[in-house]
Amino acid sequence: MNGRSAPTYPCQVPIYAVGKEPLPPGFTEEDRPQLLQAKKWEGYTAMAMESCVTKTVLAGGAGAFVGILFVLSSTGTPV
Repeated sequence: MNGRSAPTYPCQVPIYAVGKEPLPPGFTEEDRPQLLQAKKWEGYTAMAMESCVTKTVLAGGAGAFVGILFVLSSTGTPV
């Protein structure tokens, strides 16, 4: 088995200490801080995108854009 220890039971998930998880193929230990930072910012982005305030702002901006597009296309003004 390519050097990895297999779980004892088929449905058992291996548990690793925080910061000591196996790295993806092609990465070295020197890449671990950048991967952890990217994971942290991914969590911040996911938290922001799940926020009602962010969804409201994005929906309002998209609605305003579509509204302006319809107004400009109905007045005969070339876009």
